[in-house]
Amino acid sequence: MSDLFDIPDTIDFTSKDVDKLQLEEEEKIDENFKCHNDEYTQYYSFQSRYDLQEGLARTTLLTYKGRVIGYISIAMAHMRKENNEGMNSKETEGNIPALLISHLATHEDFLKKKIGSYLVSLAIKKAIEFSKKVGCRYVMLNPENEQGVRDFYEKLGFEYIPNIVDDKEKDAFILDIQQEKKS
Repeated sequence: MSDLFDIPDTIDFTSKDVDKLQLEEEEKIDENFKCHNDEYTQYYSFQSRYDLQEGLARTTLLTYKGRVIGYISIAMAHMRKENNEGMNSKETEGNIPALLISHLATHEDFLKKKIGSYLVSLAIKKAIEFSKKVGCRYVMLNPENEQGVRDFYEKLGFEYIPNIVDDKEKDAFILDIQQEKKS
């Protein structure tokens, strides 16, 4: 474990020590953020700001005592219904709007503290907000090819759909927010 943090056993997301912030262009990158997956550390450190500047994705940072302990990047996406007959919206043809979770990462010292689950819940709430204004049916992501990652999303209620993105070349996890709005 890192000496950078006083790491609590659990995170109280309502605590004054916890804050969620939108990454802004002038935001100083927390150079101490380290994810167990170097690709996700690099995304936060370098690519997230470029994606913001180009209008490709927005990143929400979760901080604890001023240090980044996790982040989620979201963007708009769509799926083609005809790529998979298992989708729930059988009456819909063509493009189906979705909110894409492009990146989700937790600081390696804060694993198993429900940070990822909390950040995903923020994305689901954002998708429900969008659905009331512009149309958004699903939250989706393209999964990492690790069983633990797949288990994580399935526990959150996402459904694994093979071959749904990019003309059946990529798999996805989807969550029907129409079902979330009813619960």
